[in-house]
Amino acid sequence: MSWQGGLSAYPFVFSDNFPAPSCSAGPCANNGYNLETGFAPALAAGLTTYFATPGLVGQSTNLKTTYAMDYNMAVEQAFTNNFVMTISYVGTGGRHLPISINTNSTNVLLPSGTTQAYLPFPDFTGSSDVLYEGISKYNALQTKLEKRVSHGLSFSANYTWSHSLDDAAEPLGGGIGGYRDASIIPIREDMTNSGWDARHRFTFNGFYRLPFGRGQAHLNHDSALVDAVLGGWSTNLTYQLQSGNPFSVGTANQTNITGGSQYAILIGDPFAPGGTPNSTNPNITCPTSVRNKAHWYNPCAFANPLPASLLTPFNKNNGNPNVPAAGYAYPSYITDEATAKLFLGGKSNQIYGPGLQRLDMSVFKHFHTLEAQYLELRADGFNVLNTPIYAIPSTTNIGQSGGQITGARSLQNDTPNSRFFQLSAKYVF
Repeated sequence: MSWQGGLSAYPFVFSDNFPAPSCSAGPCANNGYNLETGFAPALAAGLTTYFATPGLVGQSTNLKTTYAMDYNMAVEQAFTNNFVMTISYVGTGGRHLPISINTNSTNVLLPSGTTQAYLPFPDFTGSSDVLYEGISKYNALQTKLEKRVSHGLSFSANYTWSHSLDDAAEPLGGGIGGYRDASIIPIREDMTNSGWDARHRFTFNGFYRLPFGRGQAHLNHDSALVDAVLGGWSTNLTYQLQSGNPFSVGTANQTNITGGSQYAILIGDPFAPGGTPNSTNPNITCPTSVRNKAHWYNPCAFANPLPASLLTPFNKNNGNPNVPAAGYAYPSYITDEATAKLFLGGKSNQIYGPGLQRLDMSVFKHFHTLEAQYLELRADGFNVLNTPIYAIPSTTNIGQSGGQITGARSLQNDTPNSRFFQLSAKYVF
């Protein structure tokens, strides 16, 4: 059945786990599950005897059509017949994007501990419900300088300055927001930098054929030896320069809040070295340099949100969770948006990770044989400058090791990160 089908909602679809039997070396206990009978014994005995607190699956009964609004304006100027410049504004707005939200989550922020009794449906665990409420927007300045092929030379240089935001990063797979788990804060409060957002991107693609030898402007009537040595040479290159993608910065030494995801609060320039640790995070040393493998950002530029230890424990509120007990600043659970943000902190995807710089290059040599036939030899170099391409930090909190990078960025499959050369040949006939 399709996800949009009417039977994709509870009670027709749910999720749960069938526990495996305890087993040690030797004979294992038989719980009735095997390849021959499948779940027949469980069905015969009644599923309710085999699982507890199943998860819910559903979707909005008000189905909406996802759509995008595209708009652009471009100005083009030709300097010669083969040399053109284009400047464009490009924008896209997405509406009714499908997002998966846990609607069976607590309506309050609670101290650490079980929340089962505070769920709207306490006999169930979480709920994966699809709502068509997500939005996105993308705006970009795009420039292009292009030279079409003439005299053996062609190239295209492109620069894009853009910004993408959304509150629905992954269709049908949840989002990126830290507030979404707490239903007291609206979905729109999750509007933040898209996980794939790259503010700056420059690319250059060029091709050049040497004007010597057979069919070219110079030395085209000389001997076959001259053509074999000087003719048939060409090269191309591709250069990429791109700023990094955003990521979320977590807290340090915090007492966990139940009912929402906590992120650190940005209070300064994360890429300025030195400074003084924030009073909420005093036990760290501010790095003297940033944008390196040890400290990509400065943890001292962040503050912790309020810890759950400020909430009144349930056994000290005299039966009234809305009134803080003596010695505590807040009641047992939080129900208003403004106070919830004090405990949940900043938004996700606040700062940007390392960018990438890459130069790929190829050299070709044609050997003419019979009539239009030729043998082509080529050498390809990937990441010729052997420029490191770092991943986002592996430690993304505001502790002492916050901002530490321990790995390389993963490019597409079969694309090497380090410098790599390959040789090949082909015969064209």
